[in-house]
Amino acid sequence: MKKLCFILLLFSKFGIAQDCSSKISYFDGLDVDDLRPVIAEMRQYRQTADLTLDCKRRLDYLLAVCYEVTGKIDSARYFFYGSLEAARQEKIDSHLVKIQLHVVGFYSRRRDFPMARRLLSEAGLVAKRLVKNYDGFDENGVNTKLVNPFDEMSTYNQEARKLEQAMNPDQMEVLRMLYLASGNLDLATNRPEEAKKQLILSYQFAKANPQDQTEGNILNNIGMIMIGEGNYQRAAEFLHEALLIAEKNNDPASMVTILMNLSSCYIKTKKIAEASSFARKAKEISEKNGYTAKFSRASIFLAKALSEEGKANEAIKILENSIDTATKYKLKDELAYTHRQFAEVILKSKADIYPALAHAAKSREYTLAIGDSAFLGSTDLTLGRYFLLAGKYKEALEFTKQSLGFNYQFKEYAELDDVYKQLADIYAAMGDY
Repeated sequence: MKKLCFILLLFSKFGIAQDCSSKISYFDGLDVDDLRPVIAEMRQYRQTADLTLDCKRRLDYLLAVCYEVTGKIDSARYFFYGSLEAARQEKIDSHLVKIQLHVVGFYSRRRDFPMARRLLSEAGLVAKRLVKNYDGFDENGVNTKLVNPFDEMSTYNQEARKLEQAMNPDQMEVLRMLYLASGNLDLATNRPEEAKKQLILSYQFAKANPQDQTEGNILNNIGMIMIGEGNYQRAAEFLHEALLIAEKNNDPASMVTILMNLSSCYIKTKKIAEASSFARKAKEISEKNGYTAKFSRASIFLAKALSEEGKANEAIKILENSIDTATKYKLKDELAYTHRQFAEVILKSKADIYPALAHAAKSREYTLAIGDSAFLGSTDLTLGRYFLLAGKYKEALEFTKQSLGFNYQFKEYAELDDVYKQLADIYAAMGDY
């Protein structure tokens, strides 16, 4: 009886670990300390139990995810490979390809792109072997399907219905994961056009599979790419479809993410009332569900919309609360983004702009600490704007040119428009027409 209770407790802990990992991947901001005792229990079980290959594959994968979430990257790599080796010994293609694709994601996040590409190629060959009736591969397991990212949503859904008739759920899950990993890798290596095509293919397989509920998240990712390209109308189409799916699945974490992206989209198109409504709803859902990091992130979007409406004082109160939350839970990412938005609100109000300098500098400091080089384009743009308004044109030019370089490097095309406008304003203020 005691042994049975321990096993039930252990499986409960596994569930907690999986839930924590999932939530942190959605920026829910759970304290990673919650995972450490779970990891210890899983390690003990791994060392003492007589594990089958199937159990070892799943257990090592879960340990790898937990170690990555808690920042122990070498340990994560070790257990990812342990899981991969168990899958190879099992000699079950569907198990092997799924673990290969998880490891592709790990190396993509570590920015080890050659290793990610190599594993993706291996996974493509295994997938081709597994799905013999699918004509979307060449002899090397490379995708040959063509997708137009500007087709109507009904076109993608029609293709999904065809796939549902041709494959079983396991095959569809493998192909969904394959194209998702490929799209994410393309996105990480600055190939947004290819990424969109791969993600749309992934969406079609998710849509085709009655057992799959990831299609909304995939549509959200496509919408984010469209926002980055400045194609806001098309982005809104994908995001609204994603929101409908999240609401249907009663998935509050996904709803918050999508609502924030919709808010960003509508701010860009100057539909401020709609942007404010979406952000406020995201903030309310985050607070209700205890999503601390999402609460901070939604607060940023709401503050931005309120600032556009001329409600600077209300925006500042929201950001102060967000900073308190992010500080309490040690959310450095959110502190970087919140301090930047704080500076932006102050600069837009054009009252006493001096406090904006401290917030912009803190944002850059946190950005460097978390290694988010892409966001330096935003922090430096804000610092450049501060120095422009303060009449210090040399410093304004220096930071704005740095922003230009970062935004080109990471292909943040939507922000380049603001950078060039700011450069023009600086040169005009200097009298250099």
